Amino acid sequence: MTRILKRLDLRLALAVLLGLAASGAALVAWQSHSTRVAADAHWQAQSLGLASYVVQRHAERLGTGVAERRADSLADIGMYITMIHPSLEAYLLASDGAVISHTLPAPGPARMRVDLAPVQGLLDRRNPESASALRIGLPIYGEDPRLLQGRNLVSVAPVGNDGWLYLVLRGEQVTRVAEQHADQTRQTAWLGVLAAALLAGGATTMALQQQVTRRLRQLARELAAFRPGVADQASATTPGDEIDQLCGDARALQHRVQQQIRQLEDSDRQRRELISNISHDLHTPLANIRGWLDTLLISGERLSPPERERHLRTAARHCAGLGRRVAELFELANLDSARAVAHPEPFCMAELVSDVIQAHQLGAEQRGIALCLARDADLQAVVLADIGLIERVLNNLVDNALRHTARGGQVELAVHAQGETVLVRVADDGRGIAPSDLPHVFERYWTTRSTITPEQAPVASGSHRPAVSSGLGLAIARRIVELHGGSISVRSGERQGSEFTFSLPARLRVA
Repeated sequence: MTRILKRLDLRLALAVLLGLAASGAALVAWQSHSTRVAADAHWQAQSLGLASYVVQRHAERLGTGVAERRADSLADIGMYITMIHPSLEAYLLASDGAVISHTLPAPGPARMRVDLAPVQGLLDRRNPESASALRIGLPIYGEDPRLLQGRNLVSVAPVGNDGWLYLVLRGEQVTRVAEQHADQTRQTAWLGVLAAALLAGGATTMALQQQVTRRLRQLARELAAFRPGVADQASATTPGDEIDQLCGDARALQHRVQQQIRQLEDSDRQRRELISNISHDLHTPLANIRGWLDTLLISGERLSPPERERHLRTAARHCAGLGRRVAELFELANLDSARAVAHPEPFCMAELVSDVIQAHQLGAEQRGIALCLARDADLQAVVLADIGLIERVLNNLVDNALRHTARGGQVELAVHAQGETVLVRVADDGRGIAPSDLPHVFERYWTTRSTITPEQAPVASGSHRPAVSSGLGLAIARRIVELHGGSISVRSGERQGSEFTFSLPARLRVA
């Protein structure tokens, strides 16, 4: 029942069925009444002169005389009247309508006076030339003395000058049979009306479904297609009928459009910020390169060969830094695009960490920094990840840690399996990161000012030289880790070192 009430076409069909049933009931009632009136008119027309016929046939018995003698006379001719038709009920009335005698069995009539005014038209019809007789139609119902309230078909004729023979044409037996027949007729008519209503309702349902609800459902499906992940389940999950579903889908579409507008506004803002940050970040190395080259052009003849070589090497170093920065920009743009996908494969995390340590070992020794794998590292931990991208993360973190740590310091890498994840930690004992800078270290192009000397200041760990950009290394690392469904975090404090930890999904251990 709930499903029927949720579908618009079935609700409309139910309304049509109820309307047809109500119309059919009214039609049956009207037809029954019309049929009964027509039958009564025909019956009364045939029996209109019956009372006059009885009076004429028994004029001697019903002639003038006292009321008692007339009452005895009606009792004498009662058998004759019953022989004419068993349904006839005869009453001998006084001129004022009082019942003098009757042919009913005990206990007799329910009322002893009959109002003759309603049957005055029958008396007029005895004279066909009477104008009123032509205007009055049959049937004409008179009061039924057998009932306290009720009318019936009658035939009336005067008896002498002071009485009336009052015949009720449809007696108790005929009335009972007629009512039973009428009930059967109404039941048959009701069944016919119900069948017609079902057929008409079914046809109407199909027409409505084809013309209205089908298009509503199609429109609802098209709107639901804009709802991610629920296009095929919109009708099953949205309560109400097709119009309710359409309204819900329209609200969902409106919400999604507003959300996309906000995303476009955010993207536009981020694009403007990106362009501004890129311009600012590239301006410094370009200015340095131009400065060194201008110096060579202006003072080239006055500079000694070693000074000219130093200027050229410095400009080349800035060019290399600029090239790395442009490459990082392309890499980050690649990772942020919808085309960025990882190609995971199972591999031993400790082996990859050892390879990265080996690749940076020479540079660490030249800086006087100890680079090693933690003694408690899990050498059997296996992850499912893109080995090339994870190597990029490790290279960024190790390179930053080496640049952030002073001579004589230490950089340690560790691997630990923890449930369904593997944690990788890169820790150093450098100058650390200020608490106010910690929330921003993974943001692209974030800059800060610091009193740390350039020799001690890292480029990407959070302890920055004056007006130095944080770079893109940590932003790239975070994006790669998130692409694998993991997370990256940092713990640090000023002059307390820094510890970067990221997680990856674990797989079975290597045998």
